[in-house]
Amino acid sequence: MRTLLTGLVALGFAGLAVADDPVAPPPRVLQADTPPPGMPPPLGFYRKSAYEVWQNLSVDRQGYWRARVILTPYGAYYRYNGQPFPWTTTQPLLYTPYMPYATD
Repeated sequence: MRTLLTGLVALGFAGLAVADDPVAPPPRVLQADTPPPGMPPPLGFYRKSAYEVWQNLSVDRQGYWRARVILTPYGAYYRYNGQPFPWTTTQPLLYTPYMPYATD
């Protein structure tokens, strides 16, 4: 009986507890993170992935890793440095093209 009476009193007082301000305040306007005048902007750094070096390699016909060659209608070149690859017509098995179907 004592728990029931305590519960009824708590429910009675719950209706009396109202908020002081019935209207919510307007949202705050956040300022942009700009440095004060005369200071340089903060520097950002890009963390290079450890797996990024594998984008420049491909497996050749013997199973060895070789530098990837990209074929274009204007000539073939190495992907990692952009130097021309001169042996596309004389020794086509030396390279693994990046996307052979892209230039067909």
